[in-house]
Amino acid sequence: MSHEPSNLCILPWIHLNLAPDGFATLCCQSGTLLRDEGGKPLNAQTHTLEAIWNSRAMREVRVAMLRGEALPHCAACARNERHGWGSSRQSMNQLWFGSAEEAARDPRKVLRDSLTEAPLGPPRYFDLRIGNLCNLKCVICRPLYSSSIERDPVHARWAEGPHARLQGRFPAGESWSESPVLLEEINAISEQAMVIQLAGGEPTINRTLVAWLEQLCRAGRAPEIDLELVTNLTVVPDPLFQTLSRFRSVVLKVSVDGFGASYEYNRFPGRWATFQRNIERIRQLPNLANLILFPVLNVYNTLTMVDLLEWAEARELQVCATIVRAADHVDCRLLPPEARREARERVAAFFAGRQASGQPLPPRLLSLQQEFQAAFQEIEDTDYDPPTRRREVAHFMQFTNDLDASRGTSFGATCPGTLAHFLAADGPWDPSHRHYPAATPVAPRSPHA
Repeated sequence: MSHEPSNLCILPWIHLNLAPDGFATLCCQSGTLLRDEGGKPLNAQTHTLEAIWNSRAMREVRVAMLRGEALPHCAACARNERHGWGSSRQSMNQLWFGSAEEAARDPRKVLRDSLTEAPLGPPRYFDLRIGNLCNLKCVICRPLYSSSIERDPVHARWAEGPHARLQGRFPAGESWSESPVLLEEINAISEQAMVIQLAGGEPTINRTLVAWLEQLCRAGRAPEIDLELVTNLTVVPDPLFQTLSRFRSVVLKVSVDGFGASYEYNRFPGRWATFQRNIERIRQLPNLANLILFPVLNVYNTLTMVDLLEWAEARELQVCATIVRAADHVDCRLLPPEARREARERVAAFFAGRQASGQPLPPRLLSLQQEFQAAFQEIEDTDYDPPTRRREVAHFMQFTNDLDASRGTSFGATCPGTLAHFLAADGPWDPSHRHYPAATPVAPRSPHA
């Protein structure tokens, strides 16, 4: 789009986003809630989807963007662009304004129509997280996104961001995320859907989301829709495989934070053998457009992330890496300087090994190399000051002890190299616990166990 305002993002005109507890934001990258005229957060538990989509808050955002205003909703994209990452704003504008197919659908007309008070037509791009149902308790996650963590008496107490359940428009005792009324609303507002992204929780086990996909198939709409799933890929039943195969295309964004034992530690209680088996099965989808692995670098996996990269490259699988945020007790910045140096050297050696023939890196690896460079640079640019690091390292040790004691896992056995760096930089390991239940006596555990 020529002469577009510098802060313009297409998403508020085409995109409906819900967090796992129903709160509406502009997109999954935004941490700023949209509010109704009374100041109450817009939420699918208390507002209909139509009321959210054509709310005054959404109209005001659209007008502000057309004026070129910088919005607090868009801080994450601004930060990513500032640190050299690609941003969702950039990629979405390129997709919806850049391709011949999308240009034929004329998103520019959608922009013009938004200047009137008339209701905007229904969304064409959906990113829905309906409830937090999930079968994993990943170390970087929290109750907002995982019912398993929410029920875990140890992990839940470490994680900020509870999964809000509001007294709203659904009968008492009825789970809003499984309400037939909500499913009817989703079916009604998605009559012009072109792109659907489902995340979680874990969407493959979410009855409402799976029922929606099945309804789109029955209505004959699936061949017109590009489907994206953000999934842990631990569950691929035959009926779901058949449903996915009926959409125009499927992109799988697979969360995987390590290889082998590292995977099982980071994505407890997932099993690496099951994950590998499901990768091979899902690659048989006839309409699979892309399968991308999305590891999140954290204090447990950064030093050994190359193991996953080697595994993925042997299968020519695309990888997109990022770093954990909003979970200080597993932050990459906790890693001692020598551990960071070793991690960077391992990653550099991985990419150098792919250029041994003197040929340039293929695009998927060039992009990944840039992501790792940006990640390591951001870690250095935003590093903790010494007092903060000492406090957060103490929290990290207690968090690790709590999880190992409650899960029967072992940081030392899984991450011996990372542990050695901590012992060299920070002295003896603190064996104390913070939230491990006092009702369950346990001897102080060493990470060497």
